[in-house]
Amino acid sequence: MITRKKIIPPRLQAIEGRLIRVPGYVVPLLGDFGGDFESLQEFLLVPVYGMCIHVPPPPPNQVIYVKMNEPVEVEKLFDAVWVTGQLQIDVSELPNTENLNYAPEGGFSLSGVKVEIYERDASN
Repeated sequence: MITRKKIIPPRLQAIEGRLIRVPGYVVPLLGDFGGDFESLQEFLLVPVYGMCIHVPPPPPNQVIYVKMNEPVEVEKLFDAVWVTGQLQIDVSELPNTENLNYAPEGGFSLSGVKVEIYERDASN
């Protein structure tokens, strides 16, 4: 029998449960926004703008389900953002995804604490 920890690479095991900062694009989940998508508490974070609205869907390792501790204002959905939060790996079922072209399973989730407009770090 293969255990979950053997499937997750050691590099990812080392950051699971830790506070991380990751860049990407916000994909709002239906039922979680005002008419203009400005205030969000749950969304998907993807590496390429518009990634979750096409077929075939992106692989689970390229999608992060984010649930913010408190709703955040997202002014422009086409702008890249940094999201800071606690990473969890191997989500079995994501809420609020019934209206997407697919239902992402597995992958990553983030308990978000902060969203900010993307600016490249000097260390990158």
